[in-house]
This record gives sequence, structure tokens and C-alpha cells, in this order.
Amino acid sequence: APHVAEAQAEMGIAAYWLGLHHYRQRRFEQARMHWTTYLRTSEALVALQPGRMDWRIELSYALNNLGAVARDQGRTGEALGYFRRSARIKSDVLATRPDDDALRYDLVDTLSWISSVDESEGRLRDASAGYSEQIGMLRRLVANKPDALLWQRRLATSLLSCGALAASRGLLDDAKAQIDEAIALLSSLTAREPGNQGWAHDLALAHVEASEIAWIR
Repeated sequence: APHVAEAQAEMGIAAYWLGLHHYRQRRFEQARMHWTTYLRTSEALVALQPGRMDWRIELSYALNNLGAVARDQGRTGEALGYFRRSARIKSDVLATRPDDDALRYDLVDTLSWISSVDESEGRLRDASAGYSEQIGMLRRLVANKPDALLWQRRLATSLLSCGALAASRGLLDDAKAQIDEAIALLSSLTAREPGNQGWAHDLALAHVEASEIAWIR
């Protein structure tokens, strides 16, 4: 019934915000508790209205959040399970909404978590393949919306991650090309918003990475 779904949705929203508050304070167990409630309400909404894609997207967000907590608590296997399930749901919804660039960007975010876990556990080939896939997706998103500056920053930071990983694997030519592209993107962004400290920090890191690669080469 609609009123039941509305009550579930309100409960889920409250649990999400409570979880986020605790997560930002690094109170991971409390965050996990509230985000588990968020997961359960999202699952209930999908069961109540299985044809409503918004509820499936909420479920994917709940899974992503629990994956982040599990990773921060060192439970990487559990985290991967959450991230992979979240990515599958987003991919399934995108099959019905192929022009939903915002959701596609969210999928990139989930996939980046998977690659990050792969890298931290030494699965470098898998991590590299994942980062490359995400870069391709981000290139298409930026081409569709060239004024989405945050997407350009995400492309730059993905190039940095991929470049650093390539350097660690001894693929120095690949690393240099990716870091150089990241520097070009971040230079353009900081020129547009000189006061943006986050972008300036990313650019400084990119220059450090470029210097290290030049020294190794």
C-alpha cells in the first residue's frame, strides 16, 4: 500500500542520515547499525513495489554505504560483497534508464570502491582493469556534460589512481601518460576556480607523482 511504502521510505531516510552522522565522526559500528536499518527498509520497499526503480536505487545506495563501513572496519571480503551487489543493481537499472548519467556516475563510484579493495589486497591486474573501465565511463560522461566540473575532477583523480598503480607495476610510459592527462585536467579546473583548495591539492599530488615517475624513468 502507498502509505506503508511512504512510512518505510521515511524510516529509511532517517536511518541514512543518522548513519551518515556517525560515519563522519568515524563511529563505524553505530553507522553500520543505522545503515543496516536503511538496507532493510530499502529491501522492504523493493518487495512492496518491485517495479519502482527508485527503490532499487536506494537499495544500491544502502549496500554501498555498508560496503564503505565494512572496508573501514577491515572486513574487505564483506565490503566487496556489498559493493558488487550495489554495482549489479545500478547496472540493471541503467539497462532501463540508459540516459541516466547521474546514476552512471554513481556506478563509477561503486566500481571505484571495488578497484580500491582489489588494489589494497594485491589484485593489481584486476584493480588496473577496473580503473581503466571507470576512466572510459567517465570520459563518456564528461563528453555528454562538459560543464560538470566535479565529473572532470573525478576523471582526473581516476587517472591519478590508475597512473600510480601503473607506476607501481613498472608500466612507466602508461603511468606518465595518465598522470600528464590528470595534470592537464586539474590545471584547467584550478584555472577556472583558483580558490578551490581540493582541486589545488589534487594538482599538487599529481605533480609529485609526475616527479617520482620522471625520477624512476
